[in-house]
Amino acid sequence: MEIKNWPLILEPTVSYYQNLKSSSWIINSKINIITMRIILPIIAAVFILAFTSTQSYAAENFEFRGNGFSLDSDLESPTLYKSTMRMSFNSLSEVTKGSLIIQSDDLTLAVRMIPEEWNLSYNADGSFIASGSVYTLQDTQYTMKIQGERKFVADNWSMWQAVGELEGNDEKYSFQLVITGDDRFATSSQNLTQRIIIPTGNAQQHERGSYIPESPTVFRGTVVTWMNHDTVTHTVQSQDGDGNVISLFNSGVLNPGDSFSHQFNEPGIYDYLCTLHPWRVGTVTTV
Repeated sequence: MEIKNWPLILEPTVSYYQNLKSSSWIINSKINIITMRIILPIIAAVFILAFTSTQSYAAENFEFRGNGFSLDSDLESPTLYKSTMRMSFNSLSEVTKGSLIIQSDDLTLAVRMIPEEWNLSYNADGSFIASGSVYTLQDTQYTMKIQGERKFVADNWSMWQAVGELEGNDEKYSFQLVITGDDRFATSSQNLTQRIIIPTGNAQQHERGSYIPESPTVFRGTVVTWMNHDTVTHTVQSQDGDGNVISLFNSGVLNPGDSFSHQFNEPGIYDYLCTLHPWRVGTVTTV
């Protein structure tokens, strides 16, 4: 029998394994590259979706930002403070966070709101009332109250005038703020109004507080309405700074229950009086 010479089968060498390993690495690298090209866009898409969802959720949080002034309770020599407030909420009754800072040359008092200790009432006319506990960084507790009346409405924000009190640690501060921010019930119409009440007893010379409020500050374009809540007749007559009657506005005689309105379109200080009771004077300041 003829024996054929079969090809010599050699045992694998070290270089063979090295080449095989190198080939496997190249193959795996190509697979990894292909995999990353597929997976990375998916990861990016998931990240963008998650970020967008977070932004949408954050948009449901509404925020007020206010600036103004505060006064302490020292009647003989009160101190005037700058005031700054921020308040966020995500429902008509739930405050999520907030702070108030009052500051002078000699004092800075910063307090933070505790959401679970706060109550908020936000009304369909844009007015709001809120109150609760606030604390300093040293955990000194104060009680804060604030109420605001909406004065201006735009498509994406509104403006309020707000007053409030901060009390605690044997201290008491009263503050007034102009607030801007998101509005749950915003419309595209303007709503600049101010009411002045002529209270019962207004005609008496010995009574204090002839008008409520006595000297309001309003924004240009505000319609001011005087309402006679007294039991006798009154008038609202414009006058200059020297007490001379001028023809800017004149209500005529207002019987009990009557009202009179005038729109203030230019900045300035406007004095007025009741011609039937000339000791009764008031002022409207327009900014």
